[in-house]
Amino acid sequence: MNNEVSAPLYMQVQTVLEEKIRKGEWEKNFQLPSERELAKQFNVSTITVKRAVLELVNKGLLYRKRGKGTFVTAEKNEKDLYNLIAFESKNNRQDHPHFLLYSVLEAAGNSVAQKMKIRPETLVYKFSRLKMEEEHPVAIEYSYIYYHLCPEFDVKKTENNLIFHVLKDEYGIQLNRARIYFSSELPDDEVAEILQIDKEVPLFILERYTYTEKEEIIEYSKFIMKQENASYYLDISL
Repeated sequence: MNNEVSAPLYMQVQTVLEEKIRKGEWEKNFQLPSERELAKQFNVSTITVKRAVLELVNKGLLYRKRGKGTFVTAEKNEKDLYNLIAFESKNNRQDHPHFLLYSVLEAAGNSVAQKMKIRPETLVYKFSRLKMEEEHPVAIEYSYIYYHLCPEFDVKKTENNLIFHVLKDEYGIQLNRARIYFSSELPDDEVAEILQIDKEVPLFILERYTYTEKEEIIEYSKFIMKQENASYYLDISL
């Protein structure tokens, strides 16, 4: 690396790595040398290499597999966002199996209470499900149901079914609308372990609020999805 160049060292490393990818010297799914090996090759610190690699991960040119290393991103797979967040498949419900991680009745707590506009001590059904594709974890869903509005709620009824269908069809609750927010964030320890990713890999976040006819939030769900090697789409009927 050239210390006389005005660009920071990590940007110089990033440029060289990016050229290798764009020129095809490193093919799709090629595993990069370790950060220690790259640092020795470029005569820089591992911190410099780590930042350069992270910049390319954020640009979508590289992706990381926890415990395995860093790889060149292949062509992005298009995924139907509806199928992913619905926890069912339009064509075959076995295409995207999910697994219940846990289910509990507990006080909402400050964070969930603020989102659902209820008191922290208010009871909610809390459950989490893991979405799988080709035997690999791709998404986690954390869901909360307002106990007072549906005291007989049974999470087993959501097996291959939409939560709002269960609320409407099984319990006769009149729903008005749902609002969805999109964002991104870094995983905490639990999410990183479950999705088998590094904590520095950004995730696609979707938060859904389901309202009754009286404008009470009966359900709040947070979907946490891997972004690596994927682009999401929604088909809208007009």
